[in-house]
Amino acid sequence: MYSKASQSPTSPNPHHKKLLPIETLPIEVFRVIVRLVVQKAPRLSCTDQGSFGVLIHLRLVCTRWAQVIEENPEFWQTLSLYSSEELVRLILKRALDWPLDICGTVRSTSVLNLALRESHRWRSVDVQIDSQPNLDLLLSRPAPLLESLAVQISGHGINNHSPILFNEAAPRLQVVRLTGCPLPWSSSTLCGLRELRICSIRGTIRYTTFLDILKRCPELAYPAVSSTNFELPDARSVRVALHRLRSLELKSLNPSVTQTLVSSIEVPILANCHYAARLEGDDRLEEALSPLFQRLKVLVELSRDLPWTLRMAMGGTARWTKSGWDDSLAGEATLEYQGSNPHGALSIVVTSEPSRHAGIFDYFVGRLATLIPNTIPPSLHFIRLQHAPMDSGSNLLICVERHFPHVREIVIEDTSHQARLRALSRLLIPSAENSRLFHHLSSLTLRAAYHDDWVAWLETWRTREGNSTATEPLQLTTLRVKDGMIGPRKVEVLKALVPNLILEDVKIEWPCDGGWDQRTRWGSSE
Repeated sequence: MYSKASQSPTSPNPHHKKLLPIETLPIEVFRVIVRLVVQKAPRLSCTDQGSFGVLIHLRLVCTRWAQVIEENPEFWQTLSLYSSEELVRLILKRALDWPLDICGTVRSTSVLNLALRESHRWRSVDVQIDSQPNLDLLLSRPAPLLESLAVQISGHGINNHSPILFNEAAPRLQVVRLTGCPLPWSSSTLCGLRELRICSIRGTIRYTTFLDILKRCPELAYPAVSSTNFELPDARSVRVALHRLRSLELKSLNPSVTQTLVSSIEVPILANCHYAARLEGDDRLEEALSPLFQRLKVLVELSRDLPWTLRMAMGGTARWTKSGWDDSLAGEATLEYQGSNPHGALSIVVTSEPSRHAGIFDYFVGRLATLIPNTIPPSLHFIRLQHAPMDSGSNLLICVERHFPHVREIVIEDTSHQARLRALSRLLIPSAENSRLFHHLSSLTLRAAYHDDWVAWLETWRTREGNSTATEPLQLTTLRVKDGMIGPRKVEVLKALVPNLILEDVKIEWPCDGGWDQRTRWGSSE
């Protein structure tokens, strides 16, 4: 075997025994493999394992691997605070002077003190803490190499922020992610941030203090605020321009807080915006949704008379009861806008009872229709329609057609089986009870894991005895089937129904002796 890890594993030496194939792996390749495996290890493990457990298992492969792992400090840069003192000392010894990534749950002050002695070489901190003394201790020492800080509060023992942040000596800090954890918001340490994510912060933050943070962070690109209470000012706040802004997330905030934030932050056109709200009980739609509509209005006006797309999802998590499926649980109504002009994406998510989802879409789509009259109709993408109410008063298709009846292109993807059949019945098959929706529809795309079920349903309806339209093709120019699997006979059925059938990344199942043989046709056009 080799006495040095740096020695070429394939260099000839007649005195060495023949190595197994796994032992001849080039050292550079081995280092990359170990580095990637360690990075994938759990970061907030409640055991002594995590990245250390990964290294222990890799050491067991062969003597050479054990030697390389023990002699390379780069593999020992991750330190879990949930570990024992003995293990922490071993990791610190093998890491030598390399930067450290601190993670895990703080369960012992003595272990935390061992890590604090090395705060001068902390590169990242991602921890869970359940006591005020340990939080104050964690943030007390200078951390000149620290780039990322993530703290999650567990328990109810922390209500106040620490008096000081890394002794005002963390000049490289760029990322701060806080869950429940208050900080000294006026600290100069926060001035160099590129990402600031705060969620469920204990207590109340003064809104003017939060704006001061934004003003003092000229490089801030990724601010995100969720489930946090703010003390709003009596007078209107000044606007803050974030010229480096790439993404703004506002989620689960009081409507008045959302309104104030939206009106206070100047968002560049190229920035992505992700807004989320929650409707409780008898909350009024206008009050909750009006702040979220402002960004949508700006983007739509920029794309006037150009092609644009609306992506919509609705539905809740159904629960089985003795009386059947209960759809009353809260679900999400999602609206995403995409225009032709170069600008950032916009997604709006509203959590409410599924019975209110159609009203939510009616609010947004109705206002869009008044903003852009007599223009190109949108392309509609309906996604994740799971357990969505489909009666005439809450059907999403009916809601959208009321405002955009001239839609020519619709995409249906990742929906439940029943939702897909209901949508097809309203789009393609008129009946005595219901007329066909979207009479100008010419292109329909369906994306699913398995296509035979809906094709069989369509075939059954078209060939039903007494149906006068049984032999007539569908009133479509193009039917596009994407992803998933389909049988060859079902392909022939679809060919007879539309003049232009397109298969994209679809696996064709061919019958053969003893089962089915799958052949893939990538982007094939029929």
